[in-house]
Amino acid sequence: MPRQQKSPEIEARVIVRHEKQFKKNCEEQSCGNEFIGLTRQRFCSAKCRNLANYHRHRERYSETKAAKYQETKTHKEKQATA
Repeated sequence: MPRQQKSPEIEARVIVRHEKQFKKNCEEQSCGNEFIGLTRQRFCSAKCRNLANYHRHRERYSETKAAKYQETKTHKEKQATA
């Protein structure tokens, strides 16, 4: 039995949103851009979201960076003396 070929017509798809979108301002300190987002959205992009997370946890990031730096520094000193 021969296969039916699809017609070249494009079917229109309708997307229905169940959540309302609002005009909002980005909550990142240095951004403040206006964007259209859902009620739970706080930032205009992933970049702003990551930046805000960094600003909230700056001390923890600096502590871990300093610890890693000290580890590599002592490791290099041990290799130099050996």
